[in-house]
Amino acid sequence: MKTIFDEIEFDDPVYKLNWLLGRTRDAIQKVRVKELAQYGLSTAQAALLFILNASDEPLISAKLARFFVREAHSVSSILKRMEAKGLVTRTKDLSKKNLVRISLTDEGEKAYSLSSRRRAYHKLYSKLTDEQKEQLASILRTLLDEAIKEIKTPSITD
Repeated sequence: MKTIFDEIEFDDPVYKLNWLLGRTRDAIQKVRVKELAQYGLSTAQAALLFILNASDEPLISAKLARFFVREAHSVSSILKRMEAKGLVTRTKDLSKKNLVRISLTDEGEKAYSLSSRRRAYHKLYSKLTDEQKEQLASILRTLLDEAIKEIKTPSITD
């Protein structure tokens, strides 16, 4: 199948890679959006459900924003919508009154369970060998780490 990518002449090989990476991400996201729509979730909500589920304790929204590589106010608005849907609770920290801790509700855990099936991703990535998946993960991690350094955001592993 010939695509527009085959017809474009790139004078900069790095830009070509970035363009391809961006289009690939956009296409994969559209497949994921379609999958999550059946559960009434956005990709941002599914990502936050994943992070909250992986945590052993309720998290503050600033830490969620760092994991999510987003601005705190963006994450806060997503969390408010999730709270309205009954997926998370926001609880004031007893020791630090200005902090709010976020945790999953039972409904949030159910939504996470549904969203964690990730059938669309598995179908797409089944086209790669295990070795190709490992190579891709290594390459993307290197690019992510460098990008985080450039934007001066704490590492998502902090």
